Amino acid sequence: MRKKYTDDFLIETLRKYAINIGKTPTYNVFENDKTVPSAAIYKARFGNWNNAIVLAGLKTNGIRKFKKEDIINEVLNYYEKYGRAPHYNELNYTSVHVNKYWEGWTAMLEDLNLPLNRRFSSVTDEDGLLDFLKQLADKLDAIPTGRDIEVAGVNRNLFTQKFGSYKTALIMAGVVDSEYFKSMEDRVPESIEAIATYYKENGEAPTVEEYEAIAKRENLAHRKALEMVLEKRFSEICMEHIGVANQYGRGKEQLLEDLIQLKEKLGRIPLTNELVKHGLAEIKQYYRTFEMSYTQIVQSLGWEPPYKRIYKSIDELLEDYSKLYKELGRIPFYEDINKEEWMAHSATYKNHFEDLPTIWESLDIIVDNVIIEKSYGTGTTCIDKNGQICRSYTEMIITNLLIDLELKFEKNISYKKHIPDLERKIDADWFLTDSSILIEFFGLFSKKQLHQENFIGKYSRDVLYKLSLCEQYNISIIDLYPKDVADIEGILMKKLLEYKVI
Repeated sequence: MRKKYTDDFLIETLRKYAINIGKTPTYNVFENDKTVPSAAIYKARFGNWNNAIVLAGLKTNGIRKFKKEDIINEVLNYYEKYGRAPHYNELNYTSVHVNKYWEGWTAMLEDLNLPLNRRFSSVTDEDGLLDFLKQLADKLDAIPTGRDIEVAGVNRNLFTQKFGSYKTALIMAGVVDSEYFKSMEDRVPESIEAIATYYKENGEAPTVEEYEAIAKRENLAHRKALEMVLEKRFSEICMEHIGVANQYGRGKEQLLEDLIQLKEKLGRIPLTNELVKHGLAEIKQYYRTFEMSYTQIVQSLGWEPPYKRIYKSIDELLEDYSKLYKELGRIPFYEDINKEEWMAHSATYKNHFEDLPTIWESLDIIVDNVIIEKSYGTGTTCIDKNGQICRSYTEMIITNLLIDLELKFEKNISYKKHIPDLERKIDADWFLTDSSILIEFFGLFSKKQLHQENFIGKYSRDVLYKLSLCEQYNISIIDLYPKDVADIEGILMKKLLEYKVI
């Protein structure tokens, strides 16, 4: 197979990346940054990640040494203090240290005769559950949340099973009266409207903290009350009513809690491609936050990994992919691979081939107008009807519409085409050659972050700079934004008609 990158290029890229972030990157951090080559390539090319680190002249990320006795003492001390077994992220060591002495987190807890985190108390009858709920509310001096219930050792699903809903259980236990929820229910429509208004104005969903500030200011339903009335998490409410959820800034504890709730909802361990669909953070955020693979994360919770492990040679992997291609009668995506018990997991294909186009090239498969890798965040890669790579699904949709309308266009054209003396190097997404109109999809624009010193803030300021240039030099531009995505073709068609292009 041909080499896509030279060894020198890989090492120099790694070195510059470390300088840019101010430290040696870990394998998972580098692997999940789509602006650089996959860390798996480094592992395959140089034997392991540390070899590449050394060749780049960087300091390796050392792992603190723990004796088995140190780990045991800390786990037992935690159990004695909190009354439950810890998650790996709550202590000074990680699963890497545990795996040195046990076969996994669950094996360690069982060896120490400690209950797994998700084993609940024996309270299951209605009277016992109501007494438990009342005592817990008195202890907390607040309405108990689902997390409060499970930390105290009772399965939250029992309340729905026994009483029809958690809300009904709270009323029957005397924790709140029916008027409490009635007043909250009256505020729900206004609360939903506030979420939709925020999305319309900012192009993104509010975070929990942002919604709570709005609710307090406008006397809306508090976030926890809203969740209780609708019996859904805030992210699920946002997904249902505006189609997106803002998971920015969620810490380890909340990310794990979201994962646990989704497992209970599905009745099984969630797959990575199901997280965003149910309002959770992208798998990339889990990788960045924990610096671990998804398999390691679920193992730390005492769960059996949802992915199968089948080890095959490169030739066998290609043969299996070719077989599936013939069976489906179309290009197999990663999720297609994962549905087949006789095939290795898609992660194995990624490790060996980096991406699907490499597999297609190896098998002489010709493709056009397909999504190479389906995802619900940034970074989706697609191929348009002309067989050209697109950086996002929306870019493919826009490009395909231009192709269908038989409009002549060029992509990634420099603004210097219109402004020769422009010093900055900036490009437009599309340029309609016959009508000299620019088309830009400003997919990350955010009014809220205009003044923030981060990537989104800089991107948003660049958007305003481009628009000011077009106004100053009388350049025709069709500008599209995140809020337009739901009807991107219709909006673009309308603007093309206004310019009398079609």
